[in-house]
Amino acid sequence: MEGPSENKTMKKYFLSSWLVVFFFALCSAQTSFVHFDKPYYFSGEHILYTLSLEDVTLESCMVQISLESSVDLIQEHFHLSERGQVFGHIKIPFDVPSGVFVFKARLFRPSGIAVEIINTPLSIFNDGVPADSIFAWQEASQYVREGSARITLSRNQLHPGDEVQVDVEIVNPNSEELISVSVREEIGGQELASNIRALTLPEVDNRYLQIIPVTGIRKVEGRARYNDNFFFGASNEALQFAKCIVPEGPFAMGLAPFYGDAFVQFFDFLSRPVEVSVVDQVSSPVGDFSYDVDLRLEDRRQQYQQRKLINGLFDHLEVMEEAPDKRVELFSLAPDFSVDVQDLALTGIFADVFRETVTPLKYRKKRDGFEVKMLYEKDNIRNYYPTDPVFKVNDYYTQDYNYLGELPLGDVKAVHIYNKRETLTQLNLIGSGGLVVVEMMDRQFALPDEIKLPGLSMYGIQEPVVTPVRPLQNGDIPSMNPRLFWDPFAITDNGKYSFAFTAGDQTGNFVVEVVRIENGICEKTQFPLEITPALNN
Repeated sequence: MEGPSENKTMKKYFLSSWLVVFFFALCSAQTSFVHFDKPYYFSGEHILYTLSLEDVTLESCMVQISLESSVDLIQEHFHLSERGQVFGHIKIPFDVPSGVFVFKARLFRPSGIAVEIINTPLSIFNDGVPADSIFAWQEASQYVREGSARITLSRNQLHPGDEVQVDVEIVNPNSEELISVSVREEIGGQELASNIRALTLPEVDNRYLQIIPVTGIRKVEGRARYNDNFFFGASNEALQFAKCIVPEGPFAMGLAPFYGDAFVQFFDFLSRPVEVSVVDQVSSPVGDFSYDVDLRLEDRRQQYQQRKLINGLFDHLEVMEEAPDKRVELFSLAPDFSVDVQDLALTGIFADVFRETVTPLKYRKKRDGFEVKMLYEKDNIRNYYPTDPVFKVNDYYTQDYNYLGELPLGDVKAVHIYNKRETLTQLNLIGSGGLVVVEMMDRQFALPDEIKLPGLSMYGIQEPVVTPVRPLQNGDIPSMNPRLFWDPFAITDNGKYSFAFTAGDQTGNFVVEVVRIENGICEKTQFPLEITPALNN
C-alpha cells in the first residue's frame, strides 16, 4: 500500500515488530548463511535470498534486512523467520550506480542492541559498466563444501520453451528438511564469486526480541502533572500500541506488526502537543573485502543489455507475485462496547450519539466545545479515567474530540469503544483514557492534517511472495530471465524433492543448484546444463 501522500517528501523509515515478548533460543557459537540466487546483479534486477540461522528453530523471530552502500541505504525491511529460515527479495533501482554494496541481516537483544548475523558484499552493475570493473569477491570456503546430492534431469539437450523435470535426492537425509533450490545462469567454470555467504557469530545473549525497537527523540510542550510521562505509538494498520515512559528526549519502543507501508503516529497521555523525530539504528561500517577482475563479466553485461532492450520494447518488468495467504495473522481484539450509528435513526452531530445511548464514553457540551470522559470499573467501583481517550477515525488517530463532536451523524457508520482495564492492558494502553474507533460511511474519509497526531511514514514486514519463483511465461513476450526457478523452502520427503522448470529464451550456460545446511556446514551441489537455440532458428 502507498504511504500517506502528506508524507511523500519525508524520509521513509522502515520498521516493524511482532508480539511484545521475547523468544529464547539456545545459542552458543553458531554460523549464519545466506544463499543468493546469483553471485552478482545488474541494476533493475531482483535480489532473491534465503537466510538460514543455525540453531534458531522456534516458530518465528523478527529479522531486519538491509542493502547499503557506504553512503546510502538502498532498502530495508523486516521478516518473520520460519524454522530459522528467511526468504525475501530486494528490487534494485535502475538508477543505482555500479559498485560494491553490503547485504546485512540483524536480530535484536532485549536491550535493543542489534546483533549482526550477516554482513557480506554484493556487486551491482549498471549496463554502462566496462568489462574491467572491480568485482566484489568473498568466498565462504571454510563453511561451504561440495555436496553429494544427486540431481537428475529428464532431458539433457535443452532449447527455449522446453519443460524439464528435475529430481533431487539427498544422500544420508533426515526424514524431512529444508533445502534451497535454484536454476540460474552460470559463467562457465569457476564462477566470479560465491553466492553462498556465511558469518560465524560469537557467543551472544541467548535472548532475542520478537519486536523491533523504534528509537527517536520526543519533545513535549507543557509541564507534566504526573510523574509517569506515558508516551504511545501505533501504526494505522494494527490496534496494538507501543508504550514507553520518558518525560522528554530519547526514547525506544516496539510497535505491533504491520505489512508494507504504514503511517505510525505518536501521542502523549496528557494530550500535550508532541514533536517526534526518529533516529536510525547505528549501522556497522562496510568491511574490507578482497576484489577480483574477470573479463567474463562482459558476456553477461551484453546479455543484460539485450534483456533490458527486449523488456523495454514489450513494456515488461519482473514483478514478484504477492501471497496474502502467507501473511501472519495480526493482533486483533474485540471492542468492549459498540454502537451501530446508522441503526439509531438519529439526526444531529456525533456528540448526540452519547446523549441518546448509554455508553462508557461521555460527551458533554461546554461553552467553548466539549468535555469527554471515559468510564471504567475496578473492584465494583466506577470511575472516570483522569486522561482523555484517543480516537481512531478510519486510518488516523486524533485527540481532537471537539472536531469529532461536530461531525454529521449521517457520515458516521459505527463507534467501537475500548474502556475496560483488562482490554487496555492487552492493547498496551494502560495510562491512557481508553480508545474509541470511529468507522465512517466513506472509507476514504481522512482527518484534516492539523488535527492528526504527529507521525511518519514507515515500512514494516515485507509482503510474502508466491514460491517457488518462476519467470513470467507469456507467448507474446520473450522470456529473458537469468533465473528459471527458485524455491527457498523446498521440503524434502525422505531426502527426495522434484520440480519442473521451463527453459527461457536466453541461451547459454545454466546450473541447477541445491543448498543444504547441516551442523554448521553448507553443502552445495551443482549440475551444469546448457540451453541452445532451437534447430529451426
